[in-house]
Amino acid sequence: MALSYNLRVFRQPLQGKHVEVTEKLIEHRKLQGVQGKGIITQGYLNTGGVVSHILPFESLSELQTYLENSAKHRDNIMEINSLCSNFTNVISERVKNPSSGINIKEINYMIQFWFTAKFGKRADLVKTLVDSPEVTGAVNSLFGSFVSGDIVVTIGMKNLNELVGVEELAERNSNLIKSIEPLITDSKRHISRVIHD
Repeated sequence: MALSYNLRVFRQPLQGKHVEVTEKLIEHRKLQGVQGKGIITQGYLNTGGVVSHILPFESLSELQTYLENSAKHRDNIMEINSLCSNFTNVISERVKNPSSGINIKEINYMIQFWFTAKFGKRADLVKTLVDSPEVTGAVNSLFGSFVSGDIVVTIGMKNLNELVGVEELAERNSNLIKSIEPLITDSKRHISRVIHD
């Protein structure tokens, strides 16, 4: 059973519009009354990377109310989107909370591991990640196809010194890697800078 839900809106700013998109997104969050709720992220390793904002919800009905209220600010949303080459809304369900206990306001960076499940293996992948003591971050399952789709493990960090190198990561998570390898078709690692408003 889901612990909560997240709405994440990804935007790819046009060349030279990265700062403007971020500033307008902060203004939009104030307008919508969600300032201070959730976080804003910027692709850290690419200054022209994706800008996103993540909002947590306790229920799908709460999320639906937010989406319905968003329609009142359609012009503002369209203005932000006009500065972007594309945008995507993604809903996910939180199936495991992080074990670190770090306060969200202390998070300055975020590392995410995106796993694409093989067809028919999504439930097995979720169970493996949720049950593994090696997974200390939050586990979210993206809404979409029931039998396949992305599962995301998110780890919040105060600073980049907490990043683990490839060799240490492989050694630390060797059992987990063996258990998920037959369940996935692809995996990616992304680092983002976190902005609090």
